[in-house]
Amino acid sequence: MVPRRLFPRPSHAAQATLRRCCTLLRYFLFCLVPDRKEMETHGNDLSIHSLPLADSEIEEVAAWLETKDANFECVQNFQICKNTADLAKVCNKLVKEVLKNTEPTPTENRVSAMKFDRPAVIPTQDGWIVDVIPVKITEGPVEMADKLLAVGQYARLARPVEVTGGFSAVLLLSKLAR
Repeated sequence: MVPRRLFPRPSHAAQATLRRCCTLLRYFLFCLVPDRKEMETHGNDLSIHSLPLADSEIEEVAAWLETKDANFECVQNFQICKNTADLAKVCNKLVKEVLKNTEPTPTENRVSAMKFDRPAVIPTQDGWIVDVIPVKITEGPVEMADKLLAVGQYARLARPVEVTGGFSAVLLLSKLAR
């Protein structure tokens, strides 16, 4: 005899709503009651910053990434922009704003763009930082190391970090002077 369920299985829509509520609850709890040990351990490895740019400037970059000019190519199951020369021109204002908050002044910069549609780890190299700048969110919340990231913000990484959510982002890699 098959055991009876005490509660009926919720619909897909109810499950999605429940996931969103849990994500919001986790966000508010994280903001109100931060884990001091986690902050001390990883405080300098990941930081979230706001971009003082108009939404139209970010939308312009997002729109360009949707064109054929971006020339996205699938590399190890991820979509990566191959036209980095034109990307650098399109997101020039965006990069300048991020570089204003970079200390010490980087000795070298590289600009790239990726489309994320599954959990991934964003790698870093010793002596380099990576600024992940979401320009368009397509699915769910964007989370990095249990911190939410929105359009109009960017995350500065000094160590590899796992990211979840569906979004397009500009990645600014900066080699720091030693």
